[in-house]
Amino acid sequence: MDVAGATFIVKSWNPSNYWLQVTSKNLCSNYDALNGMFVMINDEKIMIIDSDKLTDGDRIRLEAAPPGTVSAGDHIYIMENESELADFVPDMSLEDGSTYQRTEALLSLDELPDILNVAGPEGYSDLSGTYTSGVCQGWTAVGSAVCSENTDNDYLRTGTKSQKVVCSADGDGIKRSVNCGQALVASFYVWVYVKTIATGAKLKVRLKVGDGATDYFPQNADTGTDEAFVETTGWHQIIAEGGVFDATGNHDLEILAVDGAVTFYLDSVMVQCSEYITDEDVFYPWDTRVLLWEKAVTELKTKSAPTKKYDVEIIDRYEADRDTYSLEHITPGTDVEIVDSGLGLTGDPIRVKRKTWNLIRPWEATLEVSV
Repeated sequence: MDVAGATFIVKSWNPSNYWLQVTSKNLCSNYDALNGMFVMINDEKIMIIDSDKLTDGDRIRLEAAPPGTVSAGDHIYIMENESELADFVPDMSLEDGSTYQRTEALLSLDELPDILNVAGPEGYSDLSGTYTSGVCQGWTAVGSAVCSENTDNDYLRTGTKSQKVVCSADGDGIKRSVNCGQALVASFYVWVYVKTIATGAKLKVRLKVGDGATDYFPQNADTGTDEAFVETTGWHQIIAEGGVFDATGNHDLEILAVDGAVTFYLDSVMVQCSEYITDEDVFYPWDTRVLLWEKAVTELKTKSAPTKKYDVEIIDRYEADRDTYSLEHITPGTDVEIVDSGLGLTGDPIRVKRKTWNLIRPWEATLEVSV
């Protein structure tokens, strides 16, 4: 997995000056970091002419307005050019050669799976977002359910809040529409804490898969009854895998009371457009490609902030015998490993900024490096 296709969320859009703010505080590694690249929004590729870091979410300024309307919650993608998604985290402000900053590094997070939780983004899937009339953003109360915001740690597993839902009748609950794009299969898990449940009552979770009144997953094919439910109090992880859609697009995920009163706390929801849940033990609130992008931004900030500069005199074996040492060609931009315990250099890759050499004896060279 790389960062190509990382799905960022629009926070605000100014149609008068074309500034677009995202929810991520680590879209940009620096001011002007994305200048000259492109953004894809509403299926249109538009050049980025300015980029800023802000404390409540970074922003980019577009060369022109995208087609249609732009609203909070829309998705954008960063592109290297008009035809290719960016598969690296850039800082274009460092590319003029006037700084010592390191502008290339490889970040590997082998433990990070490629997951898009379409019940996200953050605040939606972990129920830690903004609450209006007691209901978390992105969610809707169903029936006569009474909803409220919870911050009591006794009913939290994942985020900073959970959604309390008091159901007094059959069919009360809460739901969220999830956009599965072109996918025709999905799996989900839900973490809930059931506080009280009436005798004979159930709490069920189901995903709408078709237009019919009974087109839900998971469901018993013979009886038409829903099959993902709990009947006892306490913490429960409800898992259902391999649901097949009749059509692409948006689908409702519902958590409802059945045959009696139920009071529960909804903690977190994972919906993957795949036949199986990748990891039932780890919760990802949104797109792990965005997580990788944000971690790469942090790494880039570290790599591009040198604290010391060194001039290292070397015997350049490539210049002494280019045939024998053809793979040891050192140029500005080359990564070298320097070991000097006195200077605290332990062999980590260091980027060469400048190389100078003796014109008569070119194998006598000096490398300028910074860490």
